[in-house]
Amino acid sequence: MLADMAGTCRDALIIIDTKPAATILADGRNAHTTIRPHAWWRQRLARHFPELHAQATARSSRAGFRTWTRPRRQTPAYLCARAADEIRHYLGWLARR
Repeated sequence: MLADMAGTCRDALIIIDTKPAATILADGRNAHTTIRPHAWWRQRLARHFPELHAQATARSSRAGFRTWTRPRRQTPAYLCARAADEIRHYLGWLARR
């Protein structure tokens, strides 16, 4: 399946659950049939994708990978200033609680 995936797409975002699912299959097995840690998935995927980078995921129970290198970009100064303003606002809100 991984070889087919690699042959189909060059740039892929791969997110894999690494914990059991809530769903049980009709035969009694967990719906996540291949539950392995992040390092195991990295090793398997690296065989098929020559470029493999860790990708942050919303849940710690998921392993995330991307198969391309992001171009280096400059963050515009106005975005940095806005982020700093929002952080100051949030910290002020926390102090008032």
